[in-house]
Amino acid sequence: MIKKLFIISLILLIPAFTYADDSIGGGNIHGENAPLAFQDATGDIVRPRTVITTYTDNGDGTITLAAGGGSGTPGGSDGDVQYNDGGSFGGFGDFNDGTNALTIPGSLTSGNIAATVANTINAIALDITQNDTTNNNKAALITNTGTGNALKIDQNGNTSVSTSVGGALLLDNTDNTGAGMIIYSDQGSGASGRLLNIRADNAAFDEAALHVDYDGVANAVEIVHNSSTEDSVALTVQKIMPMVQQWG
Repeated sequence: MIKKLFIISLILLIPAFTYADDSIGGGNIHGENAPLAFQDATGDIVRPRTVITTYTDNGDGTITLAAGGGSGTPGGSDGDVQYNDGGSFGGFGDFNDGTNALTIPGSLTSGNIAATVANTINAIALDITQNDTTNNNKAALITNTGTGNALKIDQNGNTSVSTSVGGALLLDNTDNTGAGMIIYSDQGSGASGRLLNIRADNAAFDEAALHVDYDGVANAVEIVHNSSTEDSVALTVQKIMPMVQQWG
């Protein structure tokens, strides 16, 4: 006879149970609404909390509980994250329990992705490695159709002032024979902003706004000016001095 039994978790692994109900009598359960209890093989009374499970009445004062928990064959390969694939287990990605790293192949769509590294954990919050040398696609692409910043770095810690390892933003171009950084625009007369702005807004700022540290054999700075407009110059330098009132 298959019956439904209300149990949450026995916590202990007990091989056999003695129980009683209104039809059998006994000492563990008295009445339909009485608290459910089991007696294990040593005579100890076990009173579990409540969930629904299935058991079989063996007819001799004992019951056999149905196996609990989930079952099925994991999908994918070792380390794959499991998901419901049409009623069966499917696997994707690769979770490394040694490094706590999750590798997700293909694309990831999400409304918001937040990565937080605790104070005592020595780890990179976001690490992107592009190894596809066949298609040579981008490692990261940001497309912003809004009016906010496409990328903002809010540096709160004091970084090194080194010109090779410091800075809030460091671009290491050592293994690249091409250009390190390109700012390109095909915007016409509708442009309302400069391509590059550097602003130090505190009058007490006592460092250079732009520093070029160059050990090569070519020009440290080059300006190629192709404009045919007479009013356009290749370089203009302005120094705005505060007005000084002279009294005669």
